[in-house]
Amino acid sequence: MALQRNQLISQYYEKVKQLYPNLTEDDFHSTVLDSFKYFRQKMIGEDLPNIRLKGFGSFQIFPTPILAKLKEVKCDVDFRAAQNYNIREDDMYVKQLNILTNYVSKYEESFKKVAERRNTIK
Repeated sequence: MALQRNQLISQYYEKVKQLYPNLTEDDFHSTVLDSFKYFRQKMIGEDLPNIRLKGFGSFQIFPTPILAKLKEVKCDVDFRAAQNYNIREDDMYVKQLNILTNYVSKYEESFKKVAERRNTIK
């Protein structure tokens, strides 16, 4: 049987609470989960930053997957437009398209370097 996140944290707290006598179980829960909440907030945001979590390493955006995702989202938006779907500005695909397009335009030079490097390797 799989344990839920809160049960796992509670079990871990029971094992290590003698090491941290000043921490309550609620404090321990927030300490464990805060870095993941921070990570989620950054990933939901529109600027796609590089993120470092202690113990987990760095998470960074690479140009090739961004360009592939941009192409995929453009196809989805074009398909939806061709099928006469009601595409609104708050549509998920339009939001993704705007985020990815802004990111690519912001880092256009590095994307060009990657494309050139890829073409010289082939």
